[in-house]
Amino acid sequence: MASFSDICAKDLIEQEAEWGIVTVNESDTVASVISQLKQNNITSAPVLSAKNGVLGLVDMVDLLTFACCKMGFPKPDYASSKRAVEEFLKKPVKDLIDVSGRNHYYSLGHTAKFQEILQILSKPNIHRVIINNEAGDLVGILTQSSLVAFLHKNKDKMSTLMSQSISTLFPIGQKKVQTVDFDMFVIDALRQLVEKEISGIAVVDDEGKIIGNLSASDLKRMSVDQPLQLCYDIYESIKIFMNYSGDKDKPHNDKLPTFDPVLVNADDSLGKVVDTIVTKNIHRVYVADKNNIPTGEISLCDVIQRFMGVASP
Repeated sequence: MASFSDICAKDLIEQEAEWGIVTVNESDTVASVISQLKQNNITSAPVLSAKNGVLGLVDMVDLLTFACCKMGFPKPDYASSKRAVEEFLKKPVKDLIDVSGRNHYYSLGHTAKFQEILQILSKPNIHRVIINNEAGDLVGILTQSSLVAFLHKNKDKMSTLMSQSISTLFPIGQKKVQTVDFDMFVIDALRQLVEKEISGIAVVDDEGKIIGNLSASDLKRMSVDQPLQLCYDIYESIKIFMNYSGDKDKPHNDKLPTFDPVLVNADDSLGKVVDTIVTKNIHRVYVADKNNIPTGEISLCDVIQRFMGVASP
């Protein structure tokens, strides 16, 4: 059993503090915020008021929720689609703070102990925690990703757990993996993320084989500086948006992104899953059978929950 009783929030944010904290202003538009999140390769940011006080957090799930509200109508036409996209991109971010209801503002002092941080970030809808100093100033942000990266760095201290297969640690095959068909419109698939209160969903072909993953973060891959292109992206089929041809020998169209899913086997170790998540900087992996049919999903939250009671004082 590993002991991190001497570790506190201040220790965990040292590296992040060196990179600086990315913030957005309350008057920034959705287009500007998405660009900043994309540029810094992050999924959320604190929103500052004119007086530099933190109003709250905005993340990709909030932006997705608003996008679906604005653009998720049944039969889009060119005029209404263009208008909806423009309204979405021009919205001030202050109006979108926790619009999803899944992005509550949690803060801790920089002396908070590791176990308390682990406990908080093991909850499904708490993806990050704000860290303040004694004066109440924002000094860092701890995310589920940064916590898993810390566990990865210290994996040798938890070799017994890390060596266990994921089939013994997770309910693989016992719960249906949420999927969307690759012929579905992108906006309809994204709307499922909002309605089902999930952050990512597996994309499958007409044989049920997993070919990709769609998440709220994929809004960052769209052309927010080109509203007309965003119209095409939002109201296109996932197959075309993902640049999927089904032919591995056919080169991808450079103008479109690719969404290759990250797959693991049921007999892989937890250590391998953690290695994969950290090295590829992703939020989930899928377990697939020999036919590439998804049988399980492992998220950052799932990984953190397995360390509860193991990485303890």
